[in-house]
Amino acid sequence: MKALVLIALTLLIGSAACSKADQQPHPNDVMAADHARLDAKRAIDAPAGSMQRERAVLHIHATEEAILRAGDTLAAATYVDTARALLRRANITD
Repeated sequence: MKALVLIALTLLIGSAACSKADQQPHPNDVMAADHARLDAKRAIDAPAGSMQRERAVLHIHATEEAILRAGDTLAAATYVDTARALLRRANITD
């Protein structure tokens, strides 16, 4: 739970949004995608049908909710879209 709060706070503290002219992703979105890749890997690496995998998938949902509660809907969407894409590629349904 502390990790979820830390992620949410880190995302909120991120630097100001970049201009559309430079087309650089917002640092919060980059961080969210990085965390999603790590969290999805945890689920993918866990044995099929195991409680480890189930916990990893539930952690992804909880993290998305924590980011949403922190008020960053774009980072939450980036996080969950990245995680879901990786899980689907590994034939894991969330």
